[in-house]
Amino acid sequence: MRDKKIIREVLDVSLPVVLELTVYNFLYILDMMLVGKYGGGNEVSQFGICNNIYNTFLNIFIFTGVCIGVTTLAAQSYGAKRYIQAKEYAEMGFFLGIIVSAVTVIIIFFNAEKILIISGVKRAALNQTCGVLRMFSISLFFSMNINVINSILRSYRNSVEPFKISLYVGLFKIIFDFVFIFSNIFNVSSVLGVSIASALSQFLGFLIDYHYVVKVPGAININIVFKIKIKKIIELLKLSIPSSGEEAAYSLSRLACTFIIMRAGTVAFAANEIANSIEAVSLMPGTGFGAAVTTLVGINYGRRNLRDLKKCTYECFYYSFFMMSFFAVIFLFFSHFLVGFFIGEEKILYYASICLAIGAFEQPAIALSMNFSGALKGMGDTKTPFIVTSISSCIIRLPLTFIFIYILKRPIYYVWWITLIEWAFDGIALWVCFIIKIKKTRI
Repeated sequence: MRDKKIIREVLDVSLPVVLELTVYNFLYILDMMLVGKYGGGNEVSQFGICNNIYNTFLNIFIFTGVCIGVTTLAAQSYGAKRYIQAKEYAEMGFFLGIIVSAVTVIIIFFNAEKILIISGVKRAALNQTCGVLRMFSISLFFSMNINVINSILRSYRNSVEPFKISLYVGLFKIIFDFVFIFSNIFNVSSVLGVSIASALSQFLGFLIDYHYVVKVPGAININIVFKIKIKKIIELLKLSIPSSGEEAAYSLSRLACTFIIMRAGTVAFAANEIANSIEAVSLMPGTGFGAAVTTLVGINYGRRNLRDLKKCTYECFYYSFFMMSFFAVIFLFFSHFLVGFFIGEEKILYYASICLAIGAFEQPAIALSMNFSGALKGMGDTKTPFIVTSISSCIIRLPLTFIFIYILKRPIYYVWWITLIEWAFDGIALWVCFIIKIKKTRI
């Protein structure tokens, strides 16, 4: 029989996370639609490559890097009622976030042209794309630190405030999109307009988020001036580095595949990006419950309560599985209709529709992978997900994409069949590793 207390705990933490990620994904979809409708296939390609670079750095260094270290250790300390220690982890995580985000932005901003040349951007579009990427890098600094602060809040089981921040960012984003795209005040391209709007909205969101954790009574109240604790930083890095390695294996292989796809032409690249944009909606439950399960498992692991730890893990999986399966049905039967909102070019529409229909079959495997990866991280095991993802990304995804798209010149939807195989391997392997980890922990 299902435990009502566990169900309530899971929903209280996870639903705001899912809603928060849904808001951010809505903004991404809105940007893609605006660029697609007002800029066409070329600007979609520019937006797609810059967004891929943006997400690669964000995910590797922050979302599955510093954030995982902070969430796991602060949540475990919070669960064990070591509140001073939890606050110390939070402060050191915030410090790491500032350092990592600043270094990352400097690297991208001053090496934008080199990065884009490596990625395969043509000389004719290089200057405009450089401007877009530099603006994305400014947005990245604030986005990275918002994510770090939100991971701190979630480790204290406060996932409502991060959701509120996403609403503020969303509201600012829509206002700035209107100013830079629909008004005649600024004469900029649609792709540059949405990137400027993103930077401004993320900046304002960061100010609100930072004020909350520093000034608002009853919040964590991170000290503006705090003592650097080297031991805590080392502990955070021990968890964050393997987790970053996991994301690096996935994101860099995906980015390399993106570069391969770019060389297949504008039609293939635009179709792939549009299908990815639509599929990103279904990834929100998996990502949201995956982030929530890390917090819940961390808290129960700190309490040494394996019974509730298992219950929380499987409860999160059930919800993400059914929600993502619902989207799978929509993608399978309404792919052509959905893609039509983004682009009117018939060839791109055709290939993007096939890609999205294949993506429907990925959804259960993605739910399995994200959930049990998050559970293992909550138990302090970031090495196992790193090993599994490295195998699936570097041995399955990247070589097969190179062979079928670059050498054999197969249609773009072959990439999606390859990705389906990758996610299936990931999900099953991580589930088995979680079961083994539980048994070892009991012993």
